[in-house]
Amino acid sequence: MDPRDSDELMARKTALRTDLRARRDLAAAQADKNVAAQVSDVILFEVLADLPLARKATIGGYFPIHSEMSPLPLLAQLMEMGHQTGLPWVIDVDVPLVFGEWAPGEMSAEGPFGTRVPKTGAAQFIPDVVLVPLLGVDAAGYRLGYGGGFYDRTLKKLRQAGDVVAIGLGYECQLLEEVPRGVHDQRLDWMVTEQGVTCF
Repeated sequence: MDPRDSDELMARKTALRTDLRARRDLAAAQADKNVAAQVSDVILFEVLADLPLARKATIGGYFPIHSEMSPLPLLAQLMEMGHQTGLPWVIDVDVPLVFGEWAPGEMSAEGPFGTRVPKTGAAQFIPDVVLVPLLGVDAAGYRLGYGGGFYDRTLKKLRQAGDVVAIGLGYECQLLEEVPRGVHDQRLDWMVTEQGVTCF
């Protein structure tokens, strides 16, 4: 929970998270086994292809947990194309994430919350694109995550320093008209699901 949010706002977010976890779990269980690869192709050929990225762009991904849509097929494709890919490290509470170089198939280390992180000594980088896990996202691009505020702090810091593109991955059932949001919540630029693409 973000301590800067009001008690009422945190309660609304907590209730919605429970519902969205159940929705996502069901969608993942019913999805085609190739859904992550299909979403990855959409991001690669319909989203990233239209962005003014450097020939060797830097892409911050995540290691999927629970029923999160996996970005691993996309990270593998991007690495093969010569882009730099990686995963985030959680440095501390209330501190933005730091990204370290990693690609699917490489050694990784155990991270917090059951995820994986780059191995010790991996090169750090500042991402041009951040692939963002989520529980829900609304029509304005505001996402609901797990409550730690890590991606909000990270996107704020990256946007203060320069251009960065934030792309959410998920299922159509995670799209909402509106999610409860505080003044520190950050918007996504794009959301890609098994049914289509939304630009915010």
